[in-house]
Amino acid sequence: MTVRKITISVPEEVLELVSAAVERGDAESVSGYFADAAERRAAADLWAGADLRRRGPISSEVLEEARRTLLSGELVERRDPATGSYVRVGPDGRAAAG
Repeated sequence: MTVRKITISVPEEVLELVSAAVERGDAESVSGYFADAAERRAAADLWAGADLRRRGPISSEVLEEARRTLLSGELVERRDPATGSYVRVGPDGRAAAG
């Protein structure tokens, strides 16, 4: 895959969270963090596009709740559509251990 250098602007609090992830070793670099996030978003958008065509648009209230949850770093319970069971997920969208 060809890689291109770009410039982006992000809110200061987002940059602080990303920098902390790099310092913890959760990401190799700020650039790598955003590249990974963009790749995940692109994949999610492909899936969501199909889901959106089937179900209709997501409300602004749901999107705002998701944004607040992701920025808070809190664990939340979400229903796994594949199994129907509820799982605890972290801010990265992955199931939390324990």
